[in-house]
Amino acid sequence: MLQATVKSKDSCIRRNDERGVGMTNGWGRNDAREVENDGGAAIKQLRWRCRRGTRELDILLLGFLERDYPYLNTEQQALFGMLLDESDPDLYAWITGKEQPINPDYLTIIGRINET
Repeated sequence: MLQATVKSKDSCIRRNDERGVGMTNGWGRNDAREVENDGGAAIKQLRWRCRRGTRELDILLLGFLERDYPYLNTEQQALFGMLLDESDPDLYAWITGKEQPINPDYLTIIGRINET
């Protein structure tokens, strides 16, 4: 038997079945952090924007979003959003250190991404 209840309009759905799977994020993965720490539509949009054309960028950017983004100040969060507006080849070159970013302010965020 599958039950679904919504805690708030921006939260995930709690799904329980007879096996006791518990909290899922809709893709079959248990992830309570997504329910507790989801800041709403803005975080969901960033999560989508972190999904890029290469698996390497996906892993690095999504890892950074989950691990460090909540602890950034407002200016740094805006800078991360600007970084996501850049093209995949540029992002990859900057993160791997093959090129310097056009905006030197990106270096702080790129350094934190590389700590992943």
